[in-house]
Amino acid sequence: MNKNDVMSYVDDVRCKIVSGDINKAILMHFDLMMTTYQQKPLFYKHILKHDRFMVAVTLLSFSFKNPKMPLSRVKEFCRDRDYMSGNSLDSLFSLFEITGFMDVIADEEDGRQRLYKPTAAALSTAKNLINAYTKPSEGMIPNEDRLNRVTLPHDLVPHYYKGFAKVLDANIMLGQQRTDEIWIMNKDGGHLPMLALYVDNLRNSCSKADQKVSTYSDLSSRLGVSHTHIIRIIKEGESRGYFKCNKHQVQLQPEFTELVHRVMASHFAIARVSLELGIACSDSST
Repeated sequence: MNKNDVMSYVDDVRCKIVSGDINKAILMHFDLMMTTYQQKPLFYKHILKHDRFMVAVTLLSFSFKNPKMPLSRVKEFCRDRDYMSGNSLDSLFSLFEITGFMDVIADEEDGRQRLYKPTAAALSTAKNLINAYTKPSEGMIPNEDRLNRVTLPHDLVPHYYKGFAKVLDANIMLGQQRTDEIWIMNKDGGHLPMLALYVDNLRNSCSKADQKVSTYSDLSSRLGVSHTHIIRIIKEGESRGYFKCNKHQVQLQPEFTELVHRVMASHFAIARVSLELGIACSDSST
């Protein structure tokens, strides 16, 4: 598929997901994400920020595309996409190395180049996150029979990230067309604070519309972020028309529901298309 074909297919899958039971998919996704998140909340609250998360998935995609990919090439790509500055990328690469998610070695042929390789811990985490994005949308889009062929753990991660590399090349990630889609995801906790508010509302649908969804302290504790961080998100969301606040009460507006559905449909569509493209790539090489 060329860039336009990938964009068209992602849009097609997105539309099919939106027309299905997307709330059920969101609930499953949130629970799967939180299972991984709560293992290392202080780590994941930083890594799931949209720009940092894009760097992480770029590292994985480039690695499976070319096992001898220089770290400098990933840095150049991420800098060109304005994910992070050069110094910030160096710091993030160091964090991944220190925390055991990436091994960095000198290139035997060119000692000035540094090569990298995701560790077993990184691949295990990647598998969990892939499941969190792909399982909720099962049965909601066509060609499921092809996707269900991927059953072995060692197949899932390389298939997914080889396909994701094609999505990266097409440059159709969140925020490319609509900057409002990433306003909340580029904060500590990534998109999980957004989903925590939305999911709590879904699971307490019998409560009054203007009743507080959950306490700031509860959200802060679950997500490993500060009480002040949650308040700032709520206040910014109110200024954007997503919430109405009255003292300690938060009312989710229809615009917020539309935002959540649009963002998550895009996430699910990109994930499913990435896996299918990865499978197609593998089939064509056999």
